[in-house]
Amino acid sequence: MKELFRVLYLKNIRPQVFKGYLPHIDGLRSIAVLSVILFHLDINLFEGGFVGVDMFFVISGFLISSHLFEQLESGKFSLRGFYLRRIRRLFPALVTTILITYLIAFFIFPAANLERFSLSVLSSTFSYANIGFWVESGYFDSDALLKPLLHTWSLSVEEQFYLIWPTLIVIFWRLRNPFLLILIIGIVSLLFSEWYVQKDASVAFFLTPFRIYEFCIGAILVFKFSNTELNEALKVAFALFGYVLISISIFTFSEATPFPGFFALIPCIGTALIIRFGNAPRLAFLLSNLLVVGVGRVSYSLYLVHWPLIVFYLYYRPVGIDRIEKLALLAITFVLAIILYTFIEKPFRKMEKKVFQINSRNLVFFCTTVVVMLVSLSVLVQKNNGFSGRFNYPQISKEQTKKGMDDRTKYLGKICGERGWDQCDKPIGGGKDILVIGDSHALDGLNIMAQAYPDYDYTLKELGGCPPLVDNDYILLHSKHPNREKCLVLNKTRFEDISSKEYKVIVISVLFGWYKPEHLMHAIDRIRNSSTAEIVVFGNYLELKKDFSLIVSLGRNIKQNKGLVTSFGLYDKELDESAIGKYIFVSKKQLFCNNGELKNCALWFDGVPFAYDAHHLSFEATTFAAARLKESMQLMFLKAGAENQRSLLVITPEG
Repeated sequence: MKELFRVLYLKNIRPQVFKGYLPHIDGLRSIAVLSVILFHLDINLFEGGFVGVDMFFVISGFLISSHLFEQLESGKFSLRGFYLRRIRRLFPALVTTILITYLIAFFIFPAANLERFSLSVLSSTFSYANIGFWVESGYFDSDALLKPLLHTWSLSVEEQFYLIWPTLIVIFWRLRNPFLLILIIGIVSLLFSEWYVQKDASVAFFLTPFRIYEFCIGAILVFKFSNTELNEALKVAFALFGYVLISISIFTFSEATPFPGFFALIPCIGTALIIRFGNAPRLAFLLSNLLVVGVGRVSYSLYLVHWPLIVFYLYYRPVGIDRIEKLALLAITFVLAIILYTFIEKPFRKMEKKVFQINSRNLVFFCTTVVVMLVSLSVLVQKNNGFSGRFNYPQISKEQTKKGMDDRTKYLGKICGERGWDQCDKPIGGGKDILVIGDSHALDGLNIMAQAYPDYDYTLKELGGCPPLVDNDYILLHSKHPNREKCLVLNKTRFEDISSKEYKVIVISVLFGWYKPEHLMHAIDRIRNSSTAEIVVFGNYLELKKDFSLIVSLGRNIKQNKGLVTSFGLYDKELDESAIGKYIFVSKKQLFCNNGELKNCALWFDGVPFAYDAHHLSFEATTFAAARLKESMQLMFLKAGAENQRSLLVITPEG
């Protein structure tokens, strides 16, 4: 009871100094880095391989805390020495990777993407990449495969941890109860992480305060709770359990798993168990053999080079890569990592003599020189608008893209300006109200309908990634959905509004994909139970694998390279067949394409593309679709109004 009270009271629990090299930790690093790389290579078995990052956080928490406590006990602690070691360990290899990545990006990225990339260079260099990528993680975030430095978000989390942890450890040490304080910080961080996973998963994923508990799990391993040594059988059992937890995470988790939060405890606790017991004699060979330890030693360089290599390869292979290509990329990753480790990482970390004498002065000179180069390049890229004259083929600038995306909302702005901004989502009444609902594609539906039939009063209820869902279909909104809570509330108000208001027409305009025709039918049935309004459903047009502005900037033609197309008129046949007696189906594919064939589709309208991103229609494209819809006579129950309706443009499609 006395021992139990001592543990519960958390008094006089002291750090246990781990001296000497622990090869099984390098072996554990190899598991972590390979799981991340195989996940990024889209290997089916490794859908949860992203937990390798969490494993690294636990390992860092253990090693950094152990070294800090060791130095405090010996009286040799120095903040200057700590940060010098961290710079030697991380910075030279990082800035070298960034610089080489920058040079490659300059020669292949179109202007708009090079400008975006230059900003990520600054955030990665100055250790706020996690914040920068979090800011971009909204619904209209550009394709992750266009971000060669996306993986540096985790390095920024580690570096931010290094900024605060030494000072906290010194304070905790002086308060004579570091374990209790580390435990409290870890628990608070975990609870906030779980809360934000449900509220806004991107916050919990990217930002350091919501990852601190993973480092704390590693730090807690430094403490010894009892003088009683476990027998070998128990050590083996705990280590095996750790392997099981990590395997469950890597092989059963997916991007739909609510993460980090409580689920992250599974790989983190598994990692902690292996750190503590993985060197048990019967199991030591698993992580301490030369091959596994060798991979672990170059794990940092492997992590640095693997993602830019994948991004640049997929940049020109957007249709995906086969198994042979994945094996080749894996092999090239190892070759590049070994080169980086041999000539940059290891010499600076060990302060070895290679090409020149590596000492603190040369370390500072090297890092400062590369940082100045990176900052200067970024300034030049921003000042010169991405050097848009580098290529002979057309370039759609960042300014054009922004203006084009903003123009999509100009009709909605006109409606709200006329009614008052606090009234624009409410019907006017009088029998001429049309309600448009859907995800971000609802805006396309509004623009088409309002230009084809301008004599009606339109109300829009839309939210990015939020199609009309009912009952069990809410399961489609997994915990990482950026607008999950807002969508649940919006769908409730949508159907309540339909029940209480007399709309003449209800227009549903969504991007079909994970939202399928059967989910639409559930929403249609709910509407039919409470409204006699006509229902109009718009189908998909084109969904591309990359932004159309990027495809154009690369000189590609989607009509000649169908591998760039994710879907074309997806579910048109099913939607048309199920429409009988329930709704009117309008095929965008038929509006834009003669005979419904891609080679006969309109992609340009007086020099304006059909979309600036991968699937949202430009305003000019909706103007063209409105004219075609009016000509088709599909909605004969609506009167088209005046013949010269609101400057409806007659546009000749190009290409």
